[in-house]
Amino acid sequence: MPRPLPPLTFICPNCGWCTTTLGSSDIVRPGIDMFMSCPACRHKDLEQRQATRLEVFCKKATLTLQPKR
Repeated sequence: MPRPLPPLTFICPNCGWCTTTLGSSDIVRPGIDMFMSCPACRHKDLEQRQATRLEVFCKKATLTLQPKR
């Protein structure tokens, strides 16, 4: 049975951009769940690691506080 991706943090060593993804389903959406290059500077070699509990908490808080469209 497919499983969602674990929460991941992507970091650009070139410009310092970073984001955390929560992996809400087993479908990988480029630019939402997975990043192949930095959206800020287009650097290709992003660092990827499992997100910490604090990063997951902050991402969930940010999503909760966003106004609904």
